[in-house]
Amino acid sequence: MEWEAVKQAIGTHCAKITPRSGLIGLGSGSTSQAFIRALAQRCREEHLDLQCIPTSFEIELLAKTEGLKVVDRDWGEDLLVTFDGADAVDEEGTAIK
Repeated sequence: MEWEAVKQAIGTHCAKITPRSGLIGLGSGSTSQAFIRALAQRCREEHLDLQCIPTSFEIELLAKTEGLKVVDRDWGEDLLVTFDGADAVDEEGTAIK
């Protein structure tokens, strides 16, 4: 399987398990971009009540373009989860960021 297909599959899977409502963090990178596109599609289909905090300006632009609700607030207790890719994974399956 090609890397782009793997990233798409990861993004789609993560979008499926994202809570239906609440505040989530959006990481940066190509796998996060695949997640954002899949999440936006799910939001359009299921009318999820999510607010997103992006980790970069590029991700903020993508999220807004895809129709996700981006909020400008500090990270805090209300953050349910953040989705971000790993920079590398070792032989034991440990993700490195």
